[in-house]
Amino acid sequence: MDGNGKQPFYNVHMKYWEQYQSFFPEDMRIHGHHLPAEEYWSWNDCPIHLDRFPASNPASSDLIHGAGGNGRLLAPYARLLQTNGYDVVAPDFPPYGLSSVDSLALLDYGLWVQMLADFVEREIQRDGKPVVLFGVSIGGMLAYHAAVKSGGVKGLIATTFVDTSNPSVRDQLAPNKLVSRAGKWIMDTFPCMLD
Repeated sequence: MDGNGKQPFYNVHMKYWEQYQSFFPEDMRIHGHHLPAEEYWSWNDCPIHLDRFPASNPASSDLIHGAGGNGRLLAPYARLLQTNGYDVVAPDFPPYGLSSVDSLALLDYGLWVQMLADFVEREIQRDGKPVVLFGVSIGGMLAYHAAVKSGGVKGLIATTFVDTSNPSVRDQLAPNKLVSRAGKWIMDTFPCMLD
């Protein structure tokens, strides 16, 4: 919240996302005349920020960001989908972007999955449109797990399907075996500090 007790908005309070626009083709850029509509959804008493890009298509696409990102960073892709007729919504998963939670200790991947599954159900109830999840980076795995949990997802576009519980996969992702093996143990032992 800002100093006045109001929720912040990218379009008004947080302008750093505009720096990324020049990296995209002109027809994907977000400008003043077609900024997304912003709103907050209360999930388990946590304010979850949403960017909405409305259109007339009978299908809806939810864009799911990766770790360290936020929904606004995916705005150029949302704009591309919107210009092709798709309703798009891009949530910020807490603690990233403008979404927040009361305690980071309570936040884990399983809660992200539940949050997204609940959000899919909310969107289906909201307008009845079929939902397609589009996830990038860890958002790809999140989209997959939420689609399975929800049962209401009609399509899935996702990247980065990796099983980090497999030591040989972790060895390929980590800079060396020490980080791969010791890093997993440290993260599992101290999740409140490192998650």
